Amino acid sequence: MIGLFDSGVGGLSVLKELRAKVPEADVLYFGDIANAPYGPKSKEELVLLTVNAMTMLHDRGASQFVAACNSVSVSVIQPIVSMFGEAPGHIIEMVGPSARAVKKTAHEKILVIATEATVRSGLYERTFQQEGMEVSMLAVPELAFAIERGAGQDEIIKILKPAISSCSQENISTLVLGCTHFPLVKDILTSELQKGVSHPVVIVDPAHAVSEEVIQQFDLSGSGKLTFLLSKDSETFRRYANSLFGDAFVVEVLE
Repeated sequence: MIGLFDSGVGGLSVLKELRAKVPEADVLYFGDIANAPYGPKSKEELVLLTVNAMTMLHDRGASQFVAACNSVSVSVIQPIVSMFGEAPGHIIEMVGPSARAVKKTAHEKILVIATEATVRSGLYERTFQQEGMEVSMLAVPELAFAIERGAGQDEIIKILKPAISSCSQENISTLVLGCTHFPLVKDILTSELQKGVSHPVVIVDPAHAVSEEVIQQFDLSGSGKLTFLLSKDSETFRRYANSLFGDAFVVEVLE
């Protein structure tokens, strides 16, 4: 069984891609809403939250993991892999697949928008350099939390303004969504780019690349069971889950 975890609704963008391609896979999703957002947290806090999430998922039968949160990067995951007796290939994070996906596109000038923790880690720069690419980073610290609490379109547009300006002023050709929450407002972002940037900008959602690596590396046999575990109940989470997956799932609130 696949254990997929995130600070809240963001990982649903990854789950959506995965369910579309392999609906038969059994997935146990942990949304740590009680501790959201992860973006402003220190590495020490993120390690503890990741250990707790993976321990809980492991105890409930998950043996393959997707860290569907860019803030919980490989730099956080690597030190705890041995704790679970799993090979590194049984844990997939977001940054490596992102770099490999962008490398296949006409990328030229690349901007990654992400949380504070992801930008602070420097992982995108290092990973993209290993693939022969340079990237610019921009923290959009309020966006994930705004999405998590169901903010309206006007507020989302206001938060996105620095990213739109950067794409225009720096002649960005490829915009990477370095947080799994961000694809949930991709339609708004696309519209604002079209209005505010005079040249084409390709938006890269790493969820597709991550789901492809899951298909290549994981055992996907199952009955298609989907269970959501929430550390705190959330109307926003339930609304997104219903819109993406209908009623074909079970929700358990752990609080």
